[in-house]
Amino acid sequence: MKYLFAVVVVLVGCIFSSHPVMAINLTEGLEKALGQSVGSELESQYGLCEDADLNGRAKNVLLTQFGNSAKSLDQAGKYFVGVLDTNEVNAFALPGKRIYITRGLLENFNLDGEIAFAVDHEITHCEKNHGLKSMLLSMVLGKLTNENATAQLTATLLSRGRGRKDEQEADDGSLKRMIANKQDLTGALASMRRLETLGVRNPTTIQKLFMTHQPSKDRAEFIKDTYLQNKYG
Repeated sequence: MKYLFAVVVVLVGCIFSSHPVMAINLTEGLEKALGQSVGSELESQYGLCEDADLNGRAKNVLLTQFGNSAKSLDQAGKYFVGVLDTNEVNAFALPGKRIYITRGLLENFNLDGEIAFAVDHEITHCEKNHGLKSMLLSMVLGKLTNENATAQLTATLLSRGRGRKDEQEADDGSLKRMIANKQDLTGALASMRRLETLGVRNPTTIQKLFMTHQPSKDRAEFIKDTYLQNKYG
């Protein structure tokens, strides 16, 4: 517990540091430790899916989104991607470049483009340090007790999610990466339509996703606008 709060103190100082390069060097190991701690809590809560095909699909999509250059593959290699064994349709980005995708998402998203949009969304969260900032904010504001900080950080991630601004930024970053990879944005739009369908058919499988994201209809409109702008200028 003392170590976790020591991590928080250092990270808070670094995030608001006027020397971002120094901040990155100082926090990389601590950020990874925090991500591993919360990741272990998620794995304990849901369990990891052992289906080789689903795990392979998740990892292949991650690699594809970074491209084929040596530099890109090196970047992809710094990420951990795990599949949580739950019917819920969701994905999580943790500090330290840790991404978790649920079995429910992989089983319900039939197109690789749908999964690509979800993965790119989480990659953007990692690149922008959204998860780290959200967790630190919870601790700084005193929303955690001393009993089990890691468990409460995980609960915060699952129940409150991130701000609408962060989610919009993650959607925007996801679409930009798909465009850079010359991928059809209809996969991103299909993922929103599928979420709407799932929400009507089986609300419990995606209720947590809707608690932490904008309504799918709003996200779909943003994707359509981006698609038309990219295609027709």
